[in-house]
Amino acid sequence: MYISSFKNESVSFCHERVTDSAAIVDYYPKGNDRYTLLFFPKGNVFLHTELGEEKLSSCDVVFVPNNVFAKMISAEREECEFFHVSFTREILERFNYFIVDETKVKCVHCFNEKELLAIFEKIEFYLLHLSEGEFSDVFQTFFKELIYFLKIQETPLFSYSEKEYPPIFIDVLHYVNKHLFTIKNVTEINSAVYISYPYLIKLFKKYLQITPKKYITEQRILAAHRLILQGERPIKVYEKCGFETYRMFYRCYSSYFGNAPTKQCLLDETETLAEE
Repeated sequence: MYISSFKNESVSFCHERVTDSAAIVDYYPKGNDRYTLLFFPKGNVFLHTELGEEKLSSCDVVFVPNNVFAKMISAEREECEFFHVSFTREILERFNYFIVDETKVKCVHCFNEKELLAIFEKIEFYLLHLSEGEFSDVFQTFFKELIYFLKIQETPLFSYSEKEYPPIFIDVLHYVNKHLFTIKNVTEINSAVYISYPYLIKLFKKYLQITPKKYITEQRILAAHRLILQGERPIKVYEKCGFETYRMFYRCYSSYFGNAPTKQCLLDETETLAEE
């Protein structure tokens, strides 16, 4: 059942809810010249590509290039809801800072599902309340907000698939990537992927020359740093990025970057004033 939809020569937007009992199968891209962003706020959905199958969570947004085949399958007898945004290369090039490799399917796991859903709902609100011409004019503004939001969710973990790691370690990194800001203990990882704790340590030291605990901490620091560079205050960032206390975050950040997170804010403000 279509809830809302819009399409012109460069972009399209669709919000759909499926309640049929049979499994729903859909294929992307819809057209040879279109790139796609998919967000599933409800339902269990499986992404099938040439690399295999992956179950998507409600915090995942999937980018599908125009030349890569992807198939979405929802679980049987389960309601599924999704947003679908497709766009041409011209639109893609305006936001190319988000796309690392347009020849590969890319999944961005967001740590703030409510904020993500709010962006899609905002787009839909204006779709329902503006004329087609008016909505077409403002759509790219909202789309830019969406791309900006996805950009600050990213971590360097998305580069791991390009490296020659064994499948078990890719599974480990995938789990860490999905739960980067919620992992409480390293033993969660080896339990989730069914390997021993010593073997987990061995994998990290062999392929990344670092312990899993230090690796997670560094990725959280980098994620927090990006949020600070985007204008968020450190006192608001540390919890989002998985640090239990601000004191712990302050110590880790200062050790990694050589200056306090609050000083980074001042440096950014000084640079902005200098540019003006």
